[in-house]
Amino acid sequence: MAAGFRKLPEGTQVTEQAIADQGATEIARLRRNLRMLHGIAAITPTLGLLGTVTGMIRAFQVTSSLGLGQHSNLLMIGIYEALVATMTGLLIAVPVLFFYYLYLGIIDRTILELNDTCQAFMDDHERRGAPESATLATGGR
Repeated sequence: MAAGFRKLPEGTQVTEQAIADQGATEIARLRRNLRMLHGIAAITPTLGLLGTVTGMIRAFQVTSSLGLGQHSNLLMIGIYEALVATMTGLLIAVPVLFFYYLYLGIIDRTILELNDTCQAFMDDHERRGAPESATLATGGR
C-alpha cells in the first residue's frame, strides 16, 4: 500500500501499477521460504525409497549367497532396514508437506485480503474524484 500512496499524485494507473509491482515482490518474498519445505517433502520419500532398495538388495544378496536355512535372520535384517528407511522418509515428508500446504494457504489468503484492501482503497480514491490526478491533468491549475 505504501508504494501506492507514494504514487497517488501521479494518477490512478501509476498508483495501481506501483501497488501491483510491490505486491508481486512481497508475494515472492512470502513464497521464497516455502521452496525449501517443498524440496524436503519431495526428496525424503525418494531417500526412503533408496534405503528400501538397498535393504532389499542386502536381503536378497544374503539369501542368494547363504540360502535361507539357518541364515533367515540375516534376511530379516535386510527387510527391517528397508522398512525403517521407508518409514523414516514418510515420517519426514508427510508433516513437512502438511506444513507446506498450510503455509501456502495462509499466504494465499493474505494475498487475497491485500488485493481486496488495495482494490477498496483504489475504488474509494476514484469515488472521491482523485483530486491529485485531476490537478496533474489540468497542468497544476
